[in-house]
Amino acid sequence: MFKKVVVTNLSAVAARVLRTLKGQGIKTVAVYSKAVRELPCIGLADKSCAIGASDPRASFFNQEVLFDVLKRSAADGLHPGYGFLLKNAGFAQRVNESGASFNGPSPR
Repeated sequence: MFKKVVVTNLSAVAARVLRTLKGQGIKTVAVYSKAVRELPCIGLADKSCAIGASDPRASFFNQEVLFDVLKRSAADGLHPGYGFLLKNAGFAQRVNESGASFNGPSPR
């Protein structure tokens, strides 16, 4: 069972994931860029972290900033949602190697 999960997706997907995790008693961390800081799903998380500029390459695709959030929040899981990082085997492997669990497809 997870204690805290970082959710790296937005909108309806993030809202569903955040509600499900919270319903299971798991703490949540949402990430957001300048472009999406006002989305309602951000407010569903126990904590939220700014991850950069509006351009996804500087925020949601920036693996280093996501790992910084993972480390600073002391989360033991990361949920990629759909898109951005879901199919990135290298990212999934790095999450697993960091001691957290990638909540998506296996890197294999």
